[in-house]
Amino acid sequence: MKKVLSLSLIVLMLMPLMVGFELSAASGKCGDNLTWSLSGGTLTISGSGAMTNYNYFEKAPWYDSRNDIKNVVIKDGVTTLGNYAFYECSAITSIEFPSSGLVSIGDEAIRDCTSLKELTLPEGLQTIGLIAIAYNPNLESVYIPDSVTRIRNMAFAQCTSLKEIDYPASATEVESYIFSGCTALERVTLPIGIGKIGLGAFEVCEKLSSINIPDTVTYIRSSAFAYCKSLRSITLPQSINNMENDVFGNCPYLTVECYEGSYAHNYCISNAVAYTFLAAHEHSYKVSMSKMVTCTENGIITYECECGDSYTEVIEAIGHSWLNWVVTKEPTTTTVGVETRECRRGCGTTETREIPMLEAAEPELSVYNYDVTITMAEDISYIRYAKGEYTTASQIKNAPDCVTLNVSKIASYTKDGICTIAMPEGGIYSIWVKLNDGTEYIYKADLSVMDQEIEADGVTMTVKNLYGVKDYFIAKGSHTTYADVKANSVVQITKNKIGSKHDYTYILSEPGIYTVCVRYDDSTRAHKFITVELTVAEPTFTENGLQLIVGNLEGIKVIRTAYGEYKTPGDIKRAEGSRAFTGKTVLKGLEEYAVQYRDEGIVTVAVVYNNGYEVMYNYNVTKKSPTMTQEGRTVTFGNLDDFKVIRYAVGVYTTSNQIKNAMGSVTVSAKNMTEVSYSVTLTPGTYTFCVQYNDESYNYYTVTVE
Repeated sequence: MKKVLSLSLIVLMLMPLMVGFELSAASGKCGDNLTWSLSGGTLTISGSGAMTNYNYFEKAPWYDSRNDIKNVVIKDGVTTLGNYAFYECSAITSIEFPSSGLVSIGDEAIRDCTSLKELTLPEGLQTIGLIAIAYNPNLESVYIPDSVTRIRNMAFAQCTSLKEIDYPASATEVESYIFSGCTALERVTLPIGIGKIGLGAFEVCEKLSSINIPDTVTYIRSSAFAYCKSLRSITLPQSINNMENDVFGNCPYLTVECYEGSYAHNYCISNAVAYTFLAAHEHSYKVSMSKMVTCTENGIITYECECGDSYTEVIEAIGHSWLNWVVTKEPTTTTVGVETRECRRGCGTTETREIPMLEAAEPELSVYNYDVTITMAEDISYIRYAKGEYTTASQIKNAPDCVTLNVSKIASYTKDGICTIAMPEGGIYSIWVKLNDGTEYIYKADLSVMDQEIEADGVTMTVKNLYGVKDYFIAKGSHTTYADVKANSVVQITKNKIGSKHDYTYILSEPGIYTVCVRYDDSTRAHKFITVELTVAEPTFTENGLQLIVGNLEGIKVIRTAYGEYKTPGDIKRAEGSRAFTGKTVLKGLEEYAVQYRDEGIVTVAVVYNNGYEVMYNYNVTKKSPTMTQEGRTVTFGNLDDFKVIRYAVGVYTTSNQIKNAMGSVTVSAKNMTEVSYSVTLTPGTYTFCVQYNDESYNYYTVTVE
């Protein structure tokens, strides 16, 4: 087999050198129908549906800019906050949730947001994920709506500034380690309906002095209140029927209040926990609200038992719970704006605050090789540019090579608010930009120093961005000095060959590792060395009698074949009887193809791929034949591996079809045979046999039996 060209490549790319200003905004997708944008320190999530779930190894697309994100705005339509959404975004100070529609906050979504001090979760939220709001040491207050049905393990763990929590009324369980390590937590209100308190749920809540355990709780797991050093008393209801070891481990001042003979009583005895008995009479209190609690005024709850016992409980004013700020007056570059927020509890209280005046925006210009990009394209009415350094709009306009772009032309060059202009050649350009409001700017774009890049397909190599290039060498192997490149050079591409082209393409003879050494017109500029590895995927050839099976056909352009020996695909194409099978027709979608031959002899096969890689292969075509012996009236055929069918009939015939259609014809199929030979005893007469193989080899025998 002779290889002529090569396939495929892996190019070790150097990161492009950005010249000019960096863009201040970034954007992209964060869900099937969600987009994100980051501008001026505000990350905005908009669209509809669920956010993508990220993970520790595959973080959110804005993760690398996490130290620049100060505010997060989640628009209406977003239904889920994905896993790891704002993980380690340590500069975030506020998160504005949609007014409705958000149903879940993913695992570790708001973890390690160390600048966050308060959080108001939206009404309608149902689920808070694992470790979702944990490790936020400055988080002082959280509003959890009663729509939340589940808060998963460690959701608020290590929030060391969190002081109080009203657990949502829809929840039925306090899961494991939810408030573990919340050392500042002083007040927790658990609703009726909680049935289980999980493993280590309030572990190391050092300032928690008391907590209500609803009459619906039946199960408290190990270490639920361990190391609660300030816990003085806790009342355990008769509903409890299961408590694990060390529920109150290292609670030195705790005395449990329980009923005599209850499960809690026996637990205290078994675990050496101090206890006192509640009165034997189990009061059944009727609860009524004597005075409604409001945002600013305390409420009073009255408890009355049929026995006459009664008491009241003061419910402290719950304080305002604010909705998100709403802009009621937009700021401009000359006037401040106003935003207002209302208390979500419907008390009618509102607050307002000023929004600072806007800074006048200025387009930003960036350069990348031959491309110049300008932001704020929708606000631009004219762009003029000319090669050379000018300081006034008039000089640029009067330059001999001045180009003027109007609004429609700018729009044709614009995508996502950025106008991209491809300059005809390198050098220094002066660019005049006029905004719709009449403001004018003049920029200098330096395209005099370009970073060469390499694109390759098969053994075809293209060196791009050749402005200022004197010449370049391609050398076999990996090298870092000009001397080594020169010694192993395959070709030198000179300035005359490059001409006015931005790019130059050269086809190499074989795959392997190559070094491109670029030399510049500016002799003070160091040579550039780029290493490229070109690899190919070889076709496979399986010889099978009158067939040659060619495999690995991905990216195939054509297979050519002809009888005889040839050196190139072109020689085969010009040969008499040449055949071709193309990737657009016969070979489309196939992984392998069997080339069928009818005659024996030497053939040459050329396999040509779309990327230019060519392989030449010679094959001595030999048809498959059985052995045939005759002893008296018995005829035996051997060597029947891979045979397809044996046909025979009385008479003399020249084709398999004639035998098949003859009277008394007999057909023996390979699927009915277990041996590699076949014997038949015949009556006197003359017979014609045809032995056919799967490779379409046909063998004819005339047998006379006396």
